[in-house]
Amino acid sequence: MAKKIIKPEIEHKKWEVRYETDGEISIWRYDSKNSMVNPTEVEILYKNGKSDNRKIANIKKSSKK
Repeated sequence: MAKKIIKPEIEHKKWEVRYETDGEISIWRYDSKNSMVNPTEVEILYKNGKSDNRKIANIKKSSKK
C-alpha cells in the first residue's frame, strides 16, 4: 500500500515594498503563489518623470516523474 504525502495548504499573499532614494522610487511587488523570496514585478519611478516597469516571468515548478 502506497503512502500518501499530504502537503499543508499555504496561504497565498501579495505584498509590495517601497524604497525611496534622492532620484527614484522603487516598488518591489511579491506574490507568494510564484515565489516566497523573489519579487514578481519591480517598478522604478524616476523623480524626473520617467518610469520603468519590469515584470519577471512566472516560474513554474518542474514536476518529478
